[in-house]
Amino acid sequence: MAGGTTPSDWHDIDRRHRAGILLGAAVVLVAAAAGLVALLGGEPAVVPGGETTPTITPAEQTTETISPAPGYDSALIGEEGREEVAASPDAPAPAQDTAGNVSGSVAYRRDGWLCVVTEDGADERRVAESGSGAFTLSPDGGTLALIDGGSGQLVLVDVDSGDRVSVGPAIDDPPAWAPDSGWLVYAASGSRVMRADRSGAAATLLMAGTMPVVSPDGRTVVAVIDAARRGEIAVWQDDGTRRYITSAPVSGVCCTDERVYYGSGPDVSGAVSLRSMRLDGRGDRAELTRAQSARPVAYADLLRSPDGSWVCFAERGDDGYSRAFALPAAGGRLVELSGRRDCYPLMWSGDGSAVYLIEGNAMQGEPTWLVSVILGDGMRRALVDLGVR
Repeated sequence: MAGGTTPSDWHDIDRRHRAGILLGAAVVLVAAAAGLVALLGGEPAVVPGGETTPTITPAEQTTETISPAPGYDSALIGEEGREEVAASPDAPAPAQDTAGNVSGSVAYRRDGWLCVVTEDGADERRVAESGSGAFTLSPDGGTLALIDGGSGQLVLVDVDSGDRVSVGPAIDDPPAWAPDSGWLVYAASGSRVMRADRSGAAATLLMAGTMPVVSPDGRTVVAVIDAARRGEIAVWQDDGTRRYITSAPVSGVCCTDERVYYGSGPDVSGAVSLRSMRLDGRGDRAELTRAQSARPVAYADLLRSPDGSWVCFAERGDDGYSRAFALPAAGGRLVELSGRRDCYPLMWSGDGSAVYLIEGNAMQGEPTWLVSVILGDGMRRALVDLGVR
């Protein structure tokens, strides 16, 4: 395909979950110091409604089981755009989406447009002109939610007709859809999580926070509060909102129906970890206590599969470095998804069998591609050539 990803396009992809900004040296020092002060401050903080904010007490550390990263000896783009890699032998096969909402579509940005293709990379359609801003495709593939980089508004675009509805002011966090595509949540200025109907109507304040995510069953919304100063996770359910202080800044978050997964750190010692806790804040544990990379990174771009059986994430550095991995939520070996180049998680397939990634770094003069990785057999496919400029 003609054209390519511009430096501004790539910069937008690189900022997709706001986690990378936590890795600057000055921010790390300020965040760690503030988080330590918060933890040593004595009484729990009081939140609206009279609820208290308990501090998470880490459980005994579990033993990590990490498989060797699969080999990438052949070129990324081979015959028919395919590459075989070794899948983890102990990794469970992805389950089908229990909600049955399989869109069969993938959204990405190319040449200043948000485009949609089928999951095999065919039938590209330009849906919305957009040079920058976070975006998320609804699970049924019918509506694209995007943060307009010019107006700073959340805009909902009908994929078939191109009709646009402006919902309201929003910050550049990816919106998060309910599993039935009937509503979504997004972050507005002032650290506010808003909920709106698919039509764009009835935008209401849900709770404080940023980086909002929704559980597979649609009953829980999780967000992060003051992530740059201290770690605090907010969990909204029908009975109200609970907030939990963590031991370090939070760099990314996602949730299943049972647990919240979050990137933690760097802490005062510079360490990072991928952790999880139950929705009630108990059972906090380390899923990973060391990064695969030797360079300073944080765990960011967390994406749970549609059925919640997998958690995809990236190790992200402040120099643009990014490598993607998948971890079974029930425990098991870590699976590397990246090729030899920078790799940015984009979204899951509708049935949870594959992860879609952006590989390459146009800012460094590399060609970039939309790539799929099937977790069951490790098959990699380069779907769309995003070019380089």
